[in-house]
Amino acid sequence: MQNPGYVSDTSDEEYEDDQNRESSDEEEDSIDVTETVGSSFISDDYEETEAELKPKQKKWDLFQTFPEKRNQEAINEYWNKVNVCIKIFLCIIFFLIVLATSLITKLTFIIIAYNINIPSNNLDFEFLKPKLRIKDKTMETDIRWIWSLVLIIIAPYIFNLAKCLHTQCFKKAKKMKWKYLPFTLIIETIHSIGLGIFVYIASSSGDALYTLYMMQGVSLVPAILKCLPSYRAGKSTSGTSMIVACLSAIIHGGFLVIIGVKSTSEASNSQWLFPVALLLISVHWWENFVPRTGEKKSKYQGSLERIANKIRHTKLEFCGMLFKLIITFLVPIVIFAPRNCGKTLFLQSEKDRSDCSLFGNVTLVNKPEGYTITYVPLILAGVNILSSVIGFKVAKTACVIRSQIACFTIPLILVTPLSFVIILLSYKQHFIQSILPHHVAWPVLRESASWIDFLNVYSTNLYLPIMFVEFINLLITVDYLWKPGTEKTASTAMLFVKPLYCGILFDQSLMLNRSSDDDIDRKKQDHLKKELQENTMGNSFSRTTSSHKEKVIPKIYACATLWRENEKEMTQLLKSIFRMDLDQFDKSFAKRISDGPKPHTYEFEAHIFFDDAFKEDSKKYTVNRYVLQLLKVIEMASRAVYIDSVELSKPNKYLTPYGGRFEWTMPGDNLLVVHFKDKKKIRVKKRWSQVMYMYYLLSYRIIDNNTIPKHKKFSTASNTFILALDGDIDFYPDAVHLLLDRMRKDGQLGAAAGRIHPKGSGPMVWYQKFEYSVGHWLQKATEHKLGCVLCSPGCFSLFRGSALLQHNVINKYATIPRQAHHYIQFDMGEDRWLCTLLLQAGKRIEYCAAADASTFCPEGFTEFYNQRRRWTPSTMANIIDLLSSGNSLRNNNPNISVLYIMYQVFLFVSSILTPGTIFLLILGAFNTAYPTVPLYVALILNLLPVVVFIILCYSATENIQLGYAAVMSTIYSLVMMIVIVGLIKQIVESEFCSVTAIFFLGVVGIFVISAMFHPREILNIFHGFMYFLTIPSSSMLLIIYALGNLNNGSWGTRVDTTVPARTEIPDEMMNDTNATKTKPKLGALSPDTLFETIRTKFSSDYVFSFGNLFRCLCCPTGQVKEEDVKMKAILEKLESVEDQLDDLKNVVRGKSRSVQEDEWNNLPYLAPDKGTQAFSAATSSFHPAKIHLGISFFVLLFKKMNS
Repeated sequence: MQNPGYVSDTSDEEYEDDQNRESSDEEEDSIDVTETVGSSFISDDYEETEAELKPKQKKWDLFQTFPEKRNQEAINEYWNKVNVCIKIFLCIIFFLIVLATSLITKLTFIIIAYNINIPSNNLDFEFLKPKLRIKDKTMETDIRWIWSLVLIIIAPYIFNLAKCLHTQCFKKAKKMKWKYLPFTLIIETIHSIGLGIFVYIASSSGDALYTLYMMQGVSLVPAILKCLPSYRAGKSTSGTSMIVACLSAIIHGGFLVIIGVKSTSEASNSQWLFPVALLLISVHWWENFVPRTGEKKSKYQGSLERIANKIRHTKLEFCGMLFKLIITFLVPIVIFAPRNCGKTLFLQSEKDRSDCSLFGNVTLVNKPEGYTITYVPLILAGVNILSSVIGFKVAKTACVIRSQIACFTIPLILVTPLSFVIILLSYKQHFIQSILPHHVAWPVLRESASWIDFLNVYSTNLYLPIMFVEFINLLITVDYLWKPGTEKTASTAMLFVKPLYCGILFDQSLMLNRSSDDDIDRKKQDHLKKELQENTMGNSFSRTTSSHKEKVIPKIYACATLWRENEKEMTQLLKSIFRMDLDQFDKSFAKRISDGPKPHTYEFEAHIFFDDAFKEDSKKYTVNRYVLQLLKVIEMASRAVYIDSVELSKPNKYLTPYGGRFEWTMPGDNLLVVHFKDKKKIRVKKRWSQVMYMYYLLSYRIIDNNTIPKHKKFSTASNTFILALDGDIDFYPDAVHLLLDRMRKDGQLGAAAGRIHPKGSGPMVWYQKFEYSVGHWLQKATEHKLGCVLCSPGCFSLFRGSALLQHNVINKYATIPRQAHHYIQFDMGEDRWLCTLLLQAGKRIEYCAAADASTFCPEGFTEFYNQRRRWTPSTMANIIDLLSSGNSLRNNNPNISVLYIMYQVFLFVSSILTPGTIFLLILGAFNTAYPTVPLYVALILNLLPVVVFIILCYSATENIQLGYAAVMSTIYSLVMMIVIVGLIKQIVESEFCSVTAIFFLGVVGIFVISAMFHPREILNIFHGFMYFLTIPSSSMLLIIYALGNLNNGSWGTRVDTTVPARTEIPDEMMNDTNATKTKPKLGALSPDTLFETIRTKFSSDYVFSFGNLFRCLCCPTGQVKEEDVKMKAILEKLESVEDQLDDLKNVVRGKSRSVQEDEWNNLPYLAPDKGTQAFSAATSSFHPAKIHLGISFFVLLFKKMNS
């Protein structure tokens, strides 16, 4: 149905293919809503609800009530504005940081290189000798300047080695192909030798401007590779681009020739090494400029591209960096220690050594004149390393946030001109000399000379014009910097060809190392092809590779589960779904009308699965009040999101094998489907609803869909995502975009978890706000960096379809629990169970801190304890399962390492020891508060309430246990106040120097610093006091309560305490005979009997009689005839029979979904399991079963740990 103000999006071919099979059947046999209004399973109740929503409005009643703008929406708008301001501010800061750090890195290197003297090779200007002092030919070289350059060179290598070691320790890398190792070592050797010649010989042979001049000629090999033809997506390099690339390569080559000619003519014949050094350095960035051959590949081009792809391996990088370290140490030894200068070079002798260079008479000096002089070279090297690290991190971040031009390209281009100006001014103004100690050499332009004279000399000798031309030519080589194609949240491997920077040529290395757009596209295609070939899915389509390169539009299925949510919770879920519908329409519409960059579009469809939706004791097949509540709020939610002129269409109604289904077409032309589950026909609870929609949306709609070509099925599944939602979740489309960006970034990502914010009011909510914040700030972030997240919460997570379709995932997730620990692991923590299966299948789970979503959390003590009663044992059971299968987990999942498993073992052991630790903490606080009480008495006093609670957990009812826990939690909160007082007292007495003070302040400092990095949640830090007070309750009593109630399989939250609706009793059954059977002891004096007698014996002609109570005073009397009563009963019977016939008729006509009915009927494990229900009922009423389950759980725990 088309809605006002919206354009249909049914033209998308992918959507038509996905819906083709169902729509073909629906067109023929679908049930019209108007035909089923009087007889469908929900029509009567729905019409009543609809009438309530749209009451007849009086002409004089023109006033309306509009929903106020939600506070959360206003907050989101505020933070959106703040984010824009912060981004602008950060772009300015990033621009300045990249520019400043690049300048500092370049200038510190030039200063250090200038102080390494090779006298016979000094380039000089004979006609400026009286005016310009370039270098003293008798100057000695302090070995600390040499080693400071070594530190600058090797610093990135050490960082990269550490990164490779981290990857090897916390991730599993594939086996290295040894045949590519020699090629890697050759390339790294060439670069190291060239860099050594440039640093120790070329850059130390002239003034600072000459070093800056030569730094522009390091891109000859990239320029030559750009001349080769490139093919991508069926398009080759244009002729104009080829001509420009060839001219650029010729200019680069000419620049090196001029350097060699000019250097050799003005100094010794060793200056031919200058162009050779620049040529060898340019080989380092060859990978980024290898032409993309596509299908049109020559023998040599195909080999280069294949090698470029294969050498990007962690172990190859590690070997290359290790080899470069060795070469980097050997180069200065070869240059400066050819004879007897080794001891002086390695700081083992303070004796000066002359003639210590292969290229001149260099005197090595190891006689520091003072502390300051000794460490100046090392300080300059440290400043260079620190500034380069900061600059690289900030530059990479600028590319990640897609601010490349403003914060990466422009500042790096400005580095060379600004360096030229600063160096030139320093010759005359001497401000660099004023910063450095007096013994540090720097060129000085004497007072009799001017800048104009100096520039004339440089121009006359062709240095300045050549430098300007080569600088422009370098910018032509890296012209792709102006056309960034960065994906959101791109990794370093996608942003840069090499993992790190070059400390000597910082700005040039960043520009040449930045990946081009073609490289990013090629990586994506190779990664998809790799997934297709290595995927482990059992279906034949998963191993079928495709030559098609078309881009598949992602399909997002929002799947929510409902049970007993209240009106407010349902409303915020529906509003979130409608916001997604509006966002999807906006993006698809913008894509069709926009000529500029296309937004990331997606297809959207929402499904809500309603558990136990039908009345249990009703003779008619009718829904309960929670379904009616949903139907009431759905239109209210739509009016809160869409404009006033847009209305939600009426739903199509279908009877299904599992109950019923309503389908709405939302204003954005997306489907909203509500599935009503009858617990007499299908299993209820969240896990089975998830199994239901996974099989329906993935298996039935993709694998079993013949309209999708075989070669497209895996790509379709890889681009199909299930957005798992709870019935009370509140989120915005931006959060889903961030999760989807994570999925686009990594094809091996199985699930992406959002950031959950608890909502509500009261002390229990304060506690949970701090708990959720700390858990996300620290634990989830740590898991994300060290390996992968263990649990993606089912209330707001995005799952990849192809990951769920793998072996041992969806089928194993549908396992029917038959053993005691199955109920704990499978049904009590279904989210962790699904994530455990994904991890064991080799998939990665990530955490996205910016994908915010809000959900209502338990506000009462009882509901909170019951919720954690489910979570605590299931978490322990799933972690035990993961740890017990550690070896196979590491073999299957490259993101799980030995160290990561050790980290999880440490956390698990800590969680087991936490109750005992808290008990000792309370005992210590008691001893601190009452030192006169003997320690054994304090132990008995503290042990007694714990023992009593354990006994209650195995003997008393749940209400008594919770009441005792609430009282003890209050008492323990008072004890924790005593602990705080004791800690403060001890800290003050020790003047912050005790171990306790350091530990306590350190823990608090971690929380405060974490909160400062999350400004939107910084107020949650004040709830830490409540968290501290409830530590005994949450870390000791709650653990005991959870382990003592393992037999309780109830959900614990949203328990319906209302009295079930009465079964409608026909009027003919309410006669005197039946009344006497149920007559109360008061007999005729009973009020119920009195009013019942009046109602059945008399009938009033006017409503004013107040239901016959004042019949005799206000109204004429009337006698009900017996024939009328019988006739009424007969008519009601006939209507009941007619309704049943109509229901049967509707079931027959429901064959429009016969294919889907077969699908449901072929899933036998979805049928209600009477054995499971009987077991749950038995264990909940038989207390010894608690002991059996508790013992079996601990036996399983220790058995798993021992294995």
